[in-house]
Amino acid sequence: MVGLAKTLMSEIDKSKAKSELLWPQGDIAACMPTGVVRDTRGANLGFSDRFNNFPKSPYCAISWILKGDCRVSEDGGADPECWSPLPQVFVSGPTNQPTISWNEGDVYAVTLGFLPDAWFALTGIDASTIANKYIDAGKILPNELLPFLDIFTVDGDAQEEFAHLQQILAPIWAKRRPSHAIIPNGLVDWMRQGLMQLATGGVGRSTRQIQRRIKHWTGLTQRELQSYARGEELYKSFIHRRENDDFSFSQIAVENGYADQSHLGRDVKRITGLSPKQLNELIDHEERFWYFRLLYEFYG
Repeated sequence: MVGLAKTLMSEIDKSKAKSELLWPQGDIAACMPTGVVRDTRGANLGFSDRFNNFPKSPYCAISWILKGDCRVSEDGGADPECWSPLPQVFVSGPTNQPTISWNEGDVYAVTLGFLPDAWFALTGIDASTIANKYIDAGKILPNELLPFLDIFTVDGDAQEEFAHLQQILAPIWAKRRPSHAIIPNGLVDWMRQGLMQLATGGVGRSTRQIQRRIKHWTGLTQRELQSYARGEELYKSFIHRRENDDFSFSQIAVENGYADQSHLGRDVKRITGLSPKQLNELIDHEERFWYFRLLYEFYG
């Protein structure tokens, strides 16, 4: 058994575990800011390295598990082999807490993220009805988007297949794109320009009427959206500041309007599931935080 363990350990090659962003072209970025590819085929990652940590998120998404199986923690159970298995192609909504999933072995997967108002325009599905859920895409997507189900293939080139998907999506988005949609530079820009244009462009401009219109289009309250946007700005600040010699969490707290470092710590824990210190120590070398490292490129 010891010999077998040594053999298995020698086969692990983390350099083969790859992650990359998919960048949309032109007006498609107004509905789908980015996509993500995760490919661990051939890496033979160990048990603990097959976890995937994600921050809470306001985005709706379509995901394809093209190779392998993935399970998601929905009740906080300790044994990932007992977690709920995800469909091969599934739709997911905004999450109000950090998410952890686990791959049973090597995996090849693609995820495309949609802004919640664009998702509503494309599908007619209120983001709040799919929040914290993982639903078989074939059972929920409108007929117009069902061709997406077979776009990505296990042996295909994800970048080329993504380009093909955009060709299909472009005329649909052109037809359904709401007048307030912009190509945003992050969630804060999306809220300040796109959603505020939506909020003030209809009949009635009272606070309640504005909040109602935002909730109708996004499925989320204005306060929830502000929380997501603040979390994104906080992570951007963390990314840019931690490379400096004078990096400190107290400095980040002040720059982002927190009363003190403890207040900052509570917010970081709500968003990521980790304390600021844990995030700073683990993000660079723990395989399970590959998505956080990928955000460096997205926000860079």
